[in-house]
Amino acid sequence: MYPSVTIVIPTLGDSDLKKTIQSINNNSIMPSEIIICIPEQFYFKVKNIKEDNVTILCTDTFGQVHQRIQGFKEAKTEYIIQLDDDVRLEKNSIKELLSAIISKGKKSSVGPHMIDLDTRQSVHKNKLNFLKKIYYLVINSPQGFLPGTITKAGTCIGIDAELSKKDLIETEWLSGGMVIHNKSNLILENYFPFKGKAYSEDLIHSHLMKEIGLELYICKRSICYIEAEKCF
Repeated sequence: MYPSVTIVIPTLGDSDLKKTIQSINNNSIMPSEIIICIPEQFYFKVKNIKEDNVTILCTDTFGQVHQRIQGFKEAKTEYIIQLDDDVRLEKNSIKELLSAIISKGKKSSVGPHMIDLDTRQSVHKNKLNFLKKIYYLVINSPQGFLPGTITKAGTCIGIDAELSKKDLIETEWLSGGMVIHNKSNLILENYFPFKGKAYSEDLIHSHLMKEIGLELYICKRSICYIEAEKCF
């Protein structure tokens, strides 16, 4: 039997949210609670969501990171998944993330294999050509193009899990679109105190997780879908 899990979703109540909730509750493992974190001014957009496991948490300010942290503080389960409001989950996504974090222990956080909704290929699929190789040598010398790293220029290179023989792939950073955490490791200080979309906050979050000694992994067997252009 798998332990209970809570899913925390910061949102402004956009139209994708209902499809995201539907994909969550169609999973082989349903979360005990889905906490929708939304600024009070936008409550009217979500007040008609009636699923039994959904809780609406009105926050006192805008800001993706701030909203998520408020949800983290309300979560009661040992395992907590942060999720963006436009992500669709494959049927076994939650089960595979739980299996992965349990196998790696409390000092870990794990993200899924992210697939483009349109192409059905990894959002990190990268066809290297000569110019791209030169580009990565310039910004990340001497490593150049190295999947799963944060470059010396402060940008990130994702992992195309389809190319890996491993089910769990260690990485320097995780996309904020979907990550499972142990409650004891949550970062509860607002490290991005700005309103609106928190661009590159996942790199800051990953750095803070590494600073407290966490190992970060991509789970190839846990699959979620997103529009690729929304990942970056």
